[in-house]
Amino acid sequence: MHVLHVVRQFYPAIGGLEDAVSNLAVALKRDCGITTSVVTLDRQFSRLDATLPPRDTYQGVPVQRIPFRGSTRYPLAPTVLQHLGQADIVHVHAIDSFFDGMALTRPLHRRPMVASTHGGFFHTDFASRLKLAYFASVTRASSLAYDRIIASSESDAARFNEIAASKTVTIENGVNIGKWQGAGSPQRRGR
Repeated sequence: MHVLHVVRQFYPAIGGLEDAVSNLAVALKRDCGITTSVVTLDRQFSRLDATLPPRDTYQGVPVQRIPFRGSTRYPLAPTVLQHLGQADIVHVHAIDSFFDGMALTRPLHRRPMVASTHGGFFHTDFASRLKLAYFASVTRASSLAYDRIIASSESDAARFNEIAASKTVTIENGVNIGKWQGAGSPQRRGR
Protein backbone atom coordinates (compact mmCIF):
# COMPACT_ATOMS: atom_id res chain seq x y z
CA MET A 1 0.00 0.00 0.00
CA HIS A 2 1.18 3.52 -0.80
CA VAL A 3 -0.12 6.53 1.14
CA LEU A 4 0.61 9.92 -0.40
CA HIS A 5 0.52 12.80 2.09
CA VAL A 6 -0.42 16.13 0.53
CA VAL A 7 0.46 19.11 2.72
CA ARG A 8 1.22 22.78 2.03
CA GLN A 9 4.35 22.95 4.24
CA PHE A 10 6.79 20.21 5.19
CA TYR A 11 10.38 19.84 6.33
CA PRO A 12 12.50 22.01 6.50
CA ALA A 13 9.53 24.15 7.57
CA ILE A 14 8.90 23.52 11.26
CA GLY A 15 5.54 23.75 13.00
CA GLY A 16 2.73 21.65 14.39
CA LEU A 17 1.31 20.58 11.03
CA GLU A 18 4.74 19.70 9.65
CA ASP A 19 5.61 17.76 12.79
CA ALA A 20 2.36 15.77 12.73
CA VAL A 21 2.71 14.85 9.05
CA SER A 22 6.39 13.91 9.30
CA ASN A 23 5.79 11.73 12.38
CA LEU A 24 2.86 9.99 10.69
CA ALA A 25 4.67 9.40 7.39
CA VAL A 26 7.79 8.03 9.12
CA ALA A 27 5.79 5.84 11.54
CA LEU A 28 3.65 4.34 8.75
CA LYS A 29 6.81 3.38 6.89
CA ARG A 30 8.85 2.21 9.89
CA ASP A 31 6.18 0.54 12.03
CA CYS A 32 3.61 -0.65 9.48
CA GLY A 33 5.66 -1.26 6.34
CA ILE A 34 3.44 1.10 4.36
CA THR A 35 5.05 3.00 1.51
CA THR A 36 4.65 6.72 2.15
CA SER A 37 5.60 9.85 0.27
CA VAL A 38 4.89 13.56 0.59
CA VAL A 39 3.91 16.23 -1.92
CA THR A 40 4.34 19.77 -0.64
CA LEU A 41 4.99 23.31 -1.85
CA ASP A 42 8.42 24.36 -3.04
CA ARG A 43 8.83 27.40 -0.78
CA GLN A 44 8.54 27.95 2.94
CA PHE A 45 5.99 30.61 3.80
CA SER A 46 8.58 32.23 6.06
CA ARG A 47 11.12 32.45 3.19
CA LEU A 48 9.23 32.93 -0.06
CA ASP A 49 12.37 34.17 -1.85
CA ALA A 50 14.13 30.78 -1.62
CA THR A 51 12.98 27.80 -3.69
CA LEU A 52 13.59 24.40 -2.14
CA PRO A 53 14.89 21.43 -4.16
CA PRO A 54 12.12 19.68 -6.15
CA ARG A 55 13.01 16.28 -4.66
CA ASP A 56 14.23 15.33 -1.24
CA THR A 57 14.04 12.58 1.35
CA TYR A 58 13.07 13.01 4.98
CA GLN A 59 13.98 10.06 7.23
CA GLY A 60 13.51 7.65 4.34
CA VAL A 61 10.27 9.25 3.08
CA PRO A 62 10.42 10.68 -0.47
CA VAL A 63 9.37 14.34 -0.70
CA GLN A 64 8.25 16.02 -3.92
CA ARG A 65 8.00 19.83 -3.91
CA ILE A 66 5.83 21.67 -6.40
CA PRO A 67 5.50 25.34 -7.37
CA PHE A 68 2.51 27.43 -6.36
CA ARG A 69 0.89 30.74 -7.13
CA GLY A 70 -1.30 33.03 -5.10
CA SER A 71 -1.17 33.81 -1.44
CA THR A 72 0.16 31.70 1.40
CA ARG A 73 -3.39 31.65 2.81
CA TYR A 74 -4.72 29.82 -0.27
CA PRO A 75 -1.83 28.71 -2.48
CA LEU A 76 -2.74 27.22 -5.85
CA ALA A 77 -0.66 24.26 -7.03
CA PRO A 78 -2.49 22.32 -9.77
CA THR A 79 0.58 20.24 -10.62
CA VAL A 80 -0.15 18.16 -7.51
CA LEU A 81 -2.18 15.90 -9.81
CA GLN A 82 0.98 14.97 -11.73
CA HIS A 83 2.46 13.50 -8.55
CA LEU A 84 -0.23 11.06 -7.49
CA GLY A 85 1.80 8.23 -9.04
CA GLN A 86 0.94 4.83 -7.61
CA ALA A 87 -0.79 6.18 -4.51
CA ASP A 88 -3.48 3.88 -3.17
CA ILE A 89 -4.70 6.52 -0.71
CA VAL A 90 -4.30 10.29 -0.81
CA HIS A 91 -4.15 11.83 2.67
CA VAL A 92 -4.70 15.58 2.52
CA HIS A 93 -3.55 17.48 5.58
CA ALA A 94 -5.37 20.70 6.58
CA ILE A 95 -8.41 22.42 5.18
CA ASP A 96 -6.97 24.62 2.47
CA SER A 97 -6.56 24.84 -1.30
CA PHE A 98 -5.26 21.25 -1.48
CA PHE A 99 -8.41 20.07 0.33
CA ASP A 100 -10.65 21.87 -2.16
CA GLY A 101 -8.51 21.13 -5.23
CA MET A 102 -8.19 17.41 -4.59
CA ALA A 103 -11.95 17.22 -3.99
CA LEU A 104 -12.74 19.10 -7.18
CA THR A 105 -10.49 16.83 -9.26
CA ARG A 106 -11.46 13.49 -7.71
CA PRO A 107 -13.49 12.50 -10.79
CA LEU A 108 -10.21 12.77 -12.75
CA HIS A 109 -7.86 10.91 -10.42
CA ARG A 110 -10.40 8.61 -8.68
CA ARG A 111 -8.17 7.93 -5.68
CA PRO A 112 -9.60 7.12 -2.26
CA MET A 113 -9.06 10.21 -0.10
CA VAL A 114 -8.95 11.07 3.57
CA ALA A 115 -8.32 14.47 5.10
CA SER A 116 -6.99 15.45 8.51
CA THR A 117 -8.40 18.72 9.79
CA HIS A 118 -5.47 20.04 11.88
CA GLY A 119 -7.70 22.80 13.24
CA GLY A 120 -9.32 23.78 9.96
CA PHE A 121 -8.95 27.48 9.23
CA PHE A 122 -10.46 28.81 12.44
CA HIS A 123 -7.22 29.56 14.30
CA THR A 124 -7.93 33.29 14.46
CA ASP A 125 -10.97 35.57 14.40
CA PHE A 126 -9.72 37.20 11.18
CA ALA A 127 -12.60 37.26 8.62
CA SER A 128 -14.66 35.00 10.90
CA ARG A 129 -17.98 35.59 9.09
CA LEU A 130 -16.40 34.90 5.71
CA LYS A 131 -14.78 31.74 7.10
CA LEU A 132 -18.11 30.50 8.44
CA ALA A 133 -19.81 31.12 5.10
CA TYR A 134 -16.96 29.40 3.24
CA PHE A 135 -17.09 26.45 5.64
CA ALA A 136 -20.86 26.07 5.24
CA SER A 137 -20.66 26.15 1.44
CA VAL A 138 -17.31 25.30 -0.21
CA THR A 139 -15.88 23.15 2.59
CA ARG A 140 -19.20 21.31 2.88
CA ALA A 141 -19.17 20.58 -0.88
CA SER A 142 -15.50 19.55 -0.85
CA SER A 143 -16.14 17.17 2.06
CA LEU A 144 -18.41 15.12 -0.19
CA ALA A 145 -15.37 13.90 -2.16
CA TYR A 146 -13.60 12.45 0.88
CA ASP A 147 -14.03 8.94 2.22
CA ARG A 148 -13.15 10.09 5.76
CA ILE A 149 -12.59 13.38 7.51
CA ILE A 150 -10.16 12.81 10.36
CA ALA A 151 -10.81 15.40 13.05
CA SER A 152 -7.57 16.20 14.86
CA SER A 153 -9.42 17.27 18.01
CA GLU A 154 -12.83 17.05 19.66
CA SER A 155 -13.54 20.67 18.70
CA ASP A 156 -12.71 19.89 15.05
CA ALA A 157 -15.01 16.87 15.25
CA ALA A 158 -17.87 18.99 16.57
CA ARG A 159 -17.40 21.50 13.76
CA PHE A 160 -17.06 18.91 10.96
CA ASN A 161 -20.02 16.90 12.28
CA GLU A 162 -22.08 19.92 11.21
CA ILE A 163 -21.24 19.30 7.53
CA ALA A 164 -20.02 15.69 7.25
CA ALA A 165 -21.19 13.72 10.28
CA SER A 166 -21.24 10.32 8.58
CA LYS A 167 -17.61 10.70 7.43
CA THR A 168 -16.03 12.35 10.47
CA VAL A 169 -13.93 10.36 12.93
CA THR A 170 -11.73 11.74 15.69
CA ILE A 171 -8.07 10.74 15.78
CA GLU A 172 -6.10 13.27 17.76
CA ASN A 173 -2.53 14.00 16.72
CA GLY A 174 0.00 11.94 18.60
CA VAL A 175 2.88 13.51 20.46
CA ASN A 176 6.48 12.55 19.78
CA ILE A 177 7.91 12.34 23.29
CA GLY A 178 11.22 10.96 22.07
CA LYS A 179 12.68 14.44 21.72
CA TRP A 180 12.41 14.86 25.52
CA GLN A 181 14.00 11.51 26.28
CA GLY A 182 16.95 12.02 28.61
CA ALA A 183 16.08 15.69 29.24
CA GLY A 184 15.48 15.17 32.94
CA SER A 185 17.99 14.55 35.65
CA PRO A 186 19.03 10.89 35.82
CA GLN A 187 18.75 11.09 39.61
CA ARG A 188 15.65 12.18 41.46
CA ARG A 189 15.91 15.58 43.07
CA GLY A 190 13.52 17.11 45.57
CA ARG A 191 12.53 19.99 43.31
